[in-house]
Amino acid sequence: MIESVPELFDLVTAPLLTIAGTTLVGGGLFAELQSATALAGDGGSMVFGLWLAVMGAVGVIGGAKVVRDAVTGQLS
Repeated sequence: MIESVPELFDLVTAPLLTIAGTTLVGGGLFAELQSATALAGDGGSMVFGLWLAVMGAVGVIGGAKVVRDAVTGQLS
């Protein structure tokens, strides 16, 4: 029974990490879309648009890394 605890832990955490990573990617893409609107001059400011672009890129890259690590952890 004790030997199966790490495997059970992986079975629980992998889907949660996948959901967290997917949420980060979705939030990052939303921030990227908002930055495009702000940078286009539709009542937004240039600094806020650039900040959203950077944060969107961080979200997409971080989310992709979390998902990749969660999936490769399951496969190996």
